[in-house]
Amino acid sequence: MIYLLTNKSDAFEAYKSFVAWVETQIKTRIKVLHSDRGGEYLSEEFNLFLEEKGMERKLTVHDTPEENGVAEQLNRMLVERVRVMLIASQLPTRLWGECLMHAAWIKNHTWTRALPPGVTPYELLTGNMPELEDIPEWGAVVWVHNMADGKLGDRVKEGRWIGYDCESKGHCIYWQERRAITVERSVVFSKKGLPIIEDLPGVDVFQGESDDEDEEYTHKEENVAPEPIEEPMVEVPKEPTNLTLPELRCSERNKQPSRYVKDIQSGEFSTGTKEKLPKGLQIPAMEEEISSLAMSVRMDEASGLLLTSLNEAMKSPDWLCWKEAMEEEREALEVHGTWRVVDAPKGSNIVGCQWVFAIKCDAAGNIIRYKARLVAQGFSQVSGVDFFDTYAL
Repeated sequence: MIYLLTNKSDAFEAYKSFVAWVETQIKTRIKVLHSDRGGEYLSEEFNLFLEEKGMERKLTVHDTPEENGVAEQLNRMLVERVRVMLIASQLPTRLWGECLMHAAWIKNHTWTRALPPGVTPYELLTGNMPELEDIPEWGAVVWVHNMADGKLGDRVKEGRWIGYDCESKGHCIYWQERRAITVERSVVFSKKGLPIIEDLPGVDVFQGESDDEDEEYTHKEENVAPEPIEEPMVEVPKEPTNLTLPELRCSERNKQPSRYVKDIQSGEFSTGTKEKLPKGLQIPAMEEEISSLAMSVRMDEASGLLLTSLNEAMKSPDWLCWKEAMEEEREALEVHGTWRVVDAPKGSNIVGCQWVFAIKCDAAGNIIRYKARLVAQGFSQVSGVDFFDTYAL
């Protein structure tokens, strides 16, 4: 259960409400309160309440959040889910509270390793199986029945679904134009689900790109020239608030494969660790200023600490130290079973490897360790040959 607080000082009232809910709904009592040393938990009224209820208090030592690891891990998991849902739905970040409530609702209705196999927290608490069929995606486009615009007005309004209402059998709907949230009952979910970049106001859509009935209906209404009588029915988008959105469409352009890719697809290619960076796969230059990083690299170059190849390491006066570091890396890779020797498959792209060298210094600038890492040349991988799908966490 989550309570959204305006101030930390509201934590005491929220905890009292939670204790009352537990004692009334679950018929049980809380024996121990485990928390950090935040001031919201150490107030005088909080201490008196715990004494009256006979609850034991346990506190973590300062700067050791791992002592409260279960709560810390849960907080991180919920925040990561909130971040993903906000980005995927393209809704404003001010809805983080509603998003957090839905993330907690999903966790309570799904299985966790702390419970017996197949048993969810909701089922353990209520004794009923949760109904998880047709759960909509957070932020999905919905059509809400509307009777407020008169006989000639629109009968439906487009909104965004942001969760179930806890106090009724309704849906929480966010209205982007009004920046308001209401609870609605007559809701129909759009087939198109979450909006894509092209659906945002101020961004053009390619003709023939949409074949969904709901989407076609929207475009027809937008293409009608607004007449004075129909002004309440037609919503003309204002100037785009985000001028950088059209640049996101670059990912949809058909890129011509480079010669390196064509050679691999045709079966005529050469492999080896000395291949240059393939054309079309160059590393993009950084646009932002990185003065501190550039200064660090420049100082390493001046002092001879930055090595870019194995040949430079062999010519270095510290070659014996580098050789020892390389031997340690090789032994570690063999112990962990990083590779096994096999015959190269025919028609495959061989991904090479290279040595990366680094020197670790203390605060005074004295060398304390030579580090060598054998890494794969991932830039030589080709989409459709070495991998097919990419994922982001």
